[in-house]
Amino acid sequence: MSAFLGKIHYWLYGKIQLHEALIREIATLARVREIPVDGILREGQERFGPPVTGPLEEQIDHGNIHGWLQERIASVESRLAHLVTGLLETGKITLEPMVAVAGQNGTTEAEKLADFPTTPQELFDLVNDYMLDGMPCDRVQEVVASDAKKIAWRNTTCLHTDYWAAAGGQVQYYYDMKNRWIREFINGSGTGFQYRQDADGTAMIWRD
Repeated sequence: MSAFLGKIHYWLYGKIQLHEALIREIATLARVREIPVDGILREGQERFGPPVTGPLEEQIDHGNIHGWLQERIASVESRLAHLVTGLLETGKITLEPMVAVAGQNGTTEAEKLADFPTTPQELFDLVNDYMLDGMPCDRVQEVVASDAKKIAWRNTTCLHTDYWAAAGGQVQYYYDMKNRWIREFINGSGTGFQYRQDADGTAMIWRD
C-alpha cells in the first residue's frame, strides 16, 4: 500500500511530526514548572483530534491521502495553538519560555544535520523542509529578492490565523515561535548566514 505514497507525503508528515515534537516539548516545560497541562492537552485532543505517530504508511488513509494530511496539519496546528493559549491563560507562564523551546528545537534539528547547503536559496528550501505552511499547492511564500548573499520572501497569505482564532489565541504567538526556530536553526548551521524578519513581514536569510 505504501507504493501509493510519494516523497512529498513523507515530507509533509515529517513537518507534522516536528510540530508534534514542539507540543511535547512545551508540555514538558509546563510539567517542569509544575503547571497543570494534562487537562489542556486532553481538551485539545478532544476538540482537534489526537496526535498521530508511527510510520506514515501504517497511519495514513490510503484512499484519501491528501485529505488525511490536510486534517493532520489542521489538528497539530490547532492543538499547538490550544496548548500555548491555554498555558498563557493559567497566568503561570509567559510566552517567552515557549518561544525559547521552539528555538532550542531549531538548534537540535540543526545539530542532527551533517552538512548544510551553502547558498541562500538552498537554506530557504531547507527551512521549508521543517516549517508548516499548508500544502505545497497553497503557494504561500513569494520570493522578492535573491542573489548569492541573500534571499528575501513574504507570505502571500496566512494559513495559521484560523487555528489560533479557534483556540482563542493570537497568531503572532505562532510567528514568534517560528521566527525563533528559524533563527536558531540558521545560527546552528555554521554557514555564517543569519535570519531576520522585518516589521513589514519580509523575512530574509543573508550573509555579509
